[in-house]
Amino acid sequence: MSKLNAFTLAAIMLLSTTIAGCIGDEESENTWEGAIAPDTYTIDIFHNNDGESDLIREEDRPGIAAFVHALSADRQASLDAGHGTLTLSSGDNFLAGSKWDASTRSNPLTYYDAKALSAIEYDAICIGNHDFDFGPSILADFIIQEGSTPFLSANIDVSNDPSLKSLKDSGRIASSAKIVVPVDNGHVKVGVIGAVTENLPFISSPGLVDVNNVSTAVNAEAAMLKSDGADLIILISHLQGYSEDKALAPLLKDVDIIVAGGGDELLANEGADLHEGHTIVDAYPVMVSDSDGNQIPIITAIGQYQYYGKASVSVDGGTVTLTGNPVKVSYTGEQDADALSSIEEPVKSHTDSLATIKISDPFSFQFRGAKDDVRARETNIGNIVTDSMLWYSAEVASTYGTQPGQVAMANGGGLRASVNADGTTDYRFTVQDTFDVAPFGNRLVIIEDMSSERLLNLLENAYSKTVLNDTTEDGVKRDGDGTGRFAQVAGMTVVYDATKQPLVLDDDGNVVTAGERIVSVTLDDGTKIVENGQAVAGATVDLVTLDYIAGGGDQWFYDWPNKEAQYVDIGALYQQALSRYIEQSPDLSEYSTLDGRITALTE
Repeated sequence: MSKLNAFTLAAIMLLSTTIAGCIGDEESENTWEGAIAPDTYTIDIFHNNDGESDLIREEDRPGIAAFVHALSADRQASLDAGHGTLTLSSGDNFLAGSKWDASTRSNPLTYYDAKALSAIEYDAICIGNHDFDFGPSILADFIIQEGSTPFLSANIDVSNDPSLKSLKDSGRIASSAKIVVPVDNGHVKVGVIGAVTENLPFISSPGLVDVNNVSTAVNAEAAMLKSDGADLIILISHLQGYSEDKALAPLLKDVDIIVAGGGDELLANEGADLHEGHTIVDAYPVMVSDSDGNQIPIITAIGQYQYYGKASVSVDGGTVTLTGNPVKVSYTGEQDADALSSIEEPVKSHTDSLATIKISDPFSFQFRGAKDDVRARETNIGNIVTDSMLWYSAEVASTYGTQPGQVAMANGGGLRASVNADGTTDYRFTVQDTFDVAPFGNRLVIIEDMSSERLLNLLENAYSKTVLNDTTEDGVKRDGDGTGRFAQVAGMTVVYDATKQPLVLDDDGNVVTAGERIVSVTLDDGTKIVENGQAVAGATVDLVTLDYIAGGGDQWFYDWPNKEAQYVDIGALYQQALSRYIEQSPDLSEYSTLDGRITALTE
């Protein structure tokens, strides 16, 4: 196996297809056992990540039909040039929301995202955290509908889940794939390994699936592939940000390339053709040394089918070069006819019906839902969502025999969109907007008589992932992985000190370092729950939150038995509560400014 020892950077627009081996006559060159790589060859690796159900063409999205068209045209050009090809997905292949809703409401049931993956003709697909959002059984059905591509993750154990275990037994779910890539005058053995974030149990719903250490699992798989004669070993990962892959690389051995997903970062080089408004965050590739001092290139791309990355790996007499850049998919370019008619058009028909239903009075300000906002500070989108949760709990209290909630909390990671982002005059909230903001299948639950001590502990966790920053208006920003745990709130005001020690938990939710940030918590009626950093003895609250969170998501309930809360389901998705709240209170002018619900002390 050759190590990559020289890298040049260039923008190349090519695309790919590949033939998987491992079957048939062992003497045949297109099998793993018979493949012989020539001294000189080129393999073009095409990759994307975080498609997240963005299947239809919009003003700032190309849609799946344009993406498939670009792949198909460039694939043929690559083959005509005599190059080998690989097409890889680094996870988050679907996402809850109105576009996914088109699948769940179809009859017969048709997973349009599975049809999209099939149309792209991947060689291997990494399982991402969002792929577990509806639980293992839905993921299993999705994989079956996709067709035949292997779904990879070396660090999960699916043996306790019957639906996924059967796919593991049949080879559709695997730790790695052995792929034989035809090139001019030979065949190259490529091993592809998958890995998903170790945070999976508390950011998604994997059920009985166990999640193991990434580096240990990847190294074991890489050693096996090397022993079996792999010429090239590629890791397709979904660790939620390329910074995590940079931290992983020094722990690895025998991995040649990391194709990352989950962070939506734009890696590119000077001269790359980018969509307007997109900013480069780092070079393509980023180079990091592995445990033996060998340089590993890390590549990734912005998702939503806006780009695919193209890395051309060329071998000539033992010298290996990698060149690459992201390739922009046009928002207005040609579309694949089959993907348009069988995927985009039925999904668009469904979403169009939602976008025409206007539920608010006109307003002319932005509801801010960008990641850097909802995961770091109070936002008006967080305020309206949590207000709707509190309102809904009161509306149904008699039905479920519960108390109306006193406070409501939603994790920033569950809020996924801004509304009226450009501040259009006389904009009106639509049902579509509520799906975009609150896309997951998260249900409202109430936790009654929660002690002040447990609320204090929860908030130490929720505000543990911000750091001081002198470039933001409030002096803080989100930092590291797990920032989705930041709490948007209603029914109370919280003051925390960002200069103090944040709570540190390990992956199992055990306290490594106690937090010292929460200063005060005061209910809207003036009742003190936390004062001077201390829980008020005997004080309790009735908390409305989401079943994902109450079930252990984002480690909010790390100090409870089994790391999850006891709760009562009150019968609505958070998207439904938001939609109904706006319909009954359509004047949204109060959300043009913030209330001071969350204050970060910075000095």
